[in-house]
Amino acid sequence: MHRFLVFFLLTGPVFAQTPEERRDLEQKVAEAGLTDAAIAKMSGDQIHDVLRHQGGGEPPVVATVAVIGTFSTMLLTALAVLFTIYRIYRQRSETLRLMVEKGVPIPPELLAPPPRPEADLRRGLVLSGLGVGLGVFLFAVAEHGMWTLGLMPLLVGAGYLITSRLTRSTVSAAS
Repeated sequence: MHRFLVFFLLTGPVFAQTPEERRDLEQKVAEAGLTDAAIAKMSGDQIHDVLRHQGGGEPPVVATVAVIGTFSTMLLTALAVLFTIYRIYRQRSETLRLMVEKGVPIPPELLAPPPRPEADLRRGLVLSGLGVGLGVFLFAVAEHGMWTLGLMPLLVGAGYLITSRLTRSTVSAAS
């Protein structure tokens, strides 16, 4: 029976095997330490899975490229944002330097832009929505307790919403 299953495993899925491939596969079955009783209870797919996971070799190239590509993309995005912010500050500094050299009065908005309460409201709504969505997703998918990671953006968003509300009421009281 054992020989029949090994023969089926070796010839069933791939009929055009070379003798070297057949010997390699027979050697892998022998190295896996599967008994005749275990092989008799397993399907061809199960034996294939055992042999595939038995090697524990190097990860596939596609997985390695995908991981490196993902992190490289994130790194390049962060560097592009930082470079853009750097250029904005450099241009602002150059403008201020030229204004000082020419003796032109510098408007206060150029040094420190006024706070925008609508930006706080938008940030609060986005972060609160992200926190709720992340919490629900992790509650449905991950192990118990992981949903609490959604509390971080939720509470930061709540802080922005409170700041927006307080700033709006202070601005309207001053008017």
